[in-house]
Amino acid sequence: MKVRQFNIKWVNKMDHTDKYQKTERQIEDALLKLVQEKTFNQITVRDLTDTAKVGRSTFYEHYYDKYELLDNMVDRYSNLFAKVLSDRFDKQKVENLTAESLEEIVDQLAQNRYAIVILLHLDVEGSNLSYNFRSVLRAAVQESLFTAEYAQNTGVPSEYLNELYTNIAYTQIEWQLEQGKNQRIVDLSNKLIKMYRTDLDD
Repeated sequence: MKVRQFNIKWVNKMDHTDKYQKTERQIEDALLKLVQEKTFNQITVRDLTDTAKVGRSTFYEHYYDKYELLDNMVDRYSNLFAKVLSDRFDKQKVENLTAESLEEIVDQLAQNRYAIVILLHLDVEGSNLSYNFRSVLRAAVQESLFTAEYAQNTGVPSEYLNELYTNIAYTQIEWQLEQGKNQRIVDLSNKLIKMYRTDLDD
């Protein structure tokens, strides 16, 4: 009998958790819909609750304001991107990174593609997913790809080389998340990477 009572409490807790998460998804989906119709500054809590079909008090049970809502979403997808990048580089060093391996990173983000693509184009000070993605890529490049030795070989500042590769990688990731896979883009990215990598290794 005690075991049965414990199980009932556990189920109720799970039901509550599922409901809580479902409500958060509704509110997040509402924000993603609304930012395609108006600017973030124009969106009100009333807009969010009406679109999500939840009460105002329910919104405030989850978030302090719309900025905390956006912060949570940007932080989650930033952390996801950092993890995907880290997992990929555990298996393959950054200096061997190719356009194909960038495509594999896109594949791992595909499940959250809808939200990520919208947030990458949302420019809100302090909550900028595009900035975070670039920062994560740049840090990986700085740590593992462009060393002082490479910069000495070319006479080109390492900061420039870091930024160049970061932009190539970011552009491919963003484009393929938005537009889908395109082998011509992969081929072009590989040519660009190979072109300056050859110069670096000479």
